[in-house]
Amino acid sequence: NGYLCSIGLTGELLESRFSRCVHESALQSLRASLSSASGSDEWVVPVSEMIKNLTVSGSKLGFRFPDLRVPVADNLLLPFASNAAGKATQQILETFFIERYGDLRLTTGQWHGVDPNAKAVLRRWLTNATLLDFFRLVRNVSAQDVDADRMWHYREAFWTAYLQRGVIVDAWVVLGAEIRNRAKRMLSDLDSDTYGCLDKGLNVKPNHAVLIMRIGDTIISEWSHSGRYRVWEAESEFAPHLYQQRYSRNQLVTRPDDEGTHHGAENGTWQWQLSKILARRESISLNYRDYMPR
Repeated sequence: NGYLCSIGLTGELLESRFSRCVHESALQSLRASLSSASGSDEWVVPVSEMIKNLTVSGSKLGFRFPDLRVPVADNLLLPFASNAAGKATQQILETFFIERYGDLRLTTGQWHGVDPNAKAVLRRWLTNATLLDFFRLVRNVSAQDVDADRMWHYREAFWTAYLQRGVIVDAWVVLGAEIRNRAKRMLSDLDSDTYGCLDKGLNVKPNHAVLIMRIGDTIISEWSHSGRYRVWEAESEFAPHLYQQRYSRNQLVTRPDDEGTHHGAENGTWQWQLSKILARRESISLNYRDYMPR
């Protein structure tokens, strides 16, 4: 609040209608600056200061001006609808919106009225984070478990190619009990609502993890270790639903439209087969060089 004091916004004036107008105008100005700073953290300090100035304890949502809920989200997220955010800027905004608005994958209440394109920005960031978390966890398991899939890096390379293409619009991770405990140690922001729990059952081990993704109108599940990939039409009654808190094995494997093993990874065999399925379904074409490890 040092800046606010320096321009005379102290005491009762800090909560005044005039102060509200100053903040709204500053938000619009910051939006213009962020729109011209693609991939840069040039404006990370102003973003941090803006968030600090707008948030207080003891008010609805912790906002100094609760009626600015929608403009805050629109002005701080829309600049990145077509531009990349700097790493530090993205991290600050992700933390702020999850804490103040909630995870929009799990709740919609505080996101009501926010521009769909602004919500899409945060959803894209969270989807990327989910896949990176999954890759990190499976690499960790593979390094410590003799039963883990030794060929996992081929699968990571494959899905990273689709992630970088920007076509994975939703992603969710389902964790067995052991790997969930490991995740809590590895991922400091993991809480009880972060990612789903895999129920015990036949052919389910506590160190198993499942990645569920949506690409267009297609749902894909990838089981860690030596599990198969499975593909469903999103509207299929058998397709797994994303963002649930608990899953049984049956919910993740029942009656897919397509499925396959990860045979011939070194030669790109299963990758070619699955890429053709996705090309047919979603008109997304990747070639051998795109999805093979470098």
